Amino acid sequence: MKEVYYEGYEEISSKVDWQFSHILQMPFYLIDYAISELLALSIWDRYKLDPADAIAHYKKGRSVAASKTVPEIYELFGTKLNFGEAVIKPLAARLELELGL
Repeated sequence: MKEVYYEGYEEISSKVDWQFSHILQMPFYLIDYAISELLALSIWDRYKLDPADAIAHYKKGRSVAASKTVPEIYELFGTKLNFGEAVIKPLAARLELELGL
């Protein structure tokens, strides 16, 4: 991996050093975070609707660890890996409701 030079960006780098490094050196971290956040919000939303069902799906999902693909793991958790409006919009609405926005 090539070394990244921060000359001229010291002030920004000092404030957001770890985020800056992730963006420049490991951009797929941001995608990984988004995928993880989507799963966490989906599990939480399912729990708010039906706690027993959410817990059952959670136990299924966590039982496979990394032995399945990401989409297969999502399905075991009771959701789908999908960044479309049909998935994001209800999660955003749940967040707005819970946060009183």
